[in-house]
Amino acid sequence: MSIETREVTDGAVVSIAGELDVSVVDAVQQTLEAALARRPQILRVDLAQVRLLDSRVMAVLWLTYKAAAAQNTTLILCNPTEFVAHVLDVAGLLTVLPVERDHSGGAVTG
Repeated sequence: MSIETREVTDGAVVSIAGELDVSVVDAVQQTLEAALARRPQILRVDLAQVRLLDSRVMAVLWLTYKAAAAQNTTLILCNPTEFVAHVLDVAGLLTVLPVERDHSGGAVTG
């Protein structure tokens, strides 16, 4: 698993690659918390290179979404693979969390 955070004009992008399971949940949470601490206008989480997404990491995404909303930061999940979008849909998160492809603003629908 790898995580990279970069600043962009309207906020920050956290790009995550690999298998997101219990072994990396703390690293994902710490990275997202650090990105939120900078108080970006928009925090994008790029999931284009994610091969596995388990329920613990989905919980971190949900909690990050709520923390972002509390500080007026918009959290957007970007570029989910078909598998990741399916997992988010089955969990009911695809209808709650904003999702876009290619940072263009086009929403993914279940």
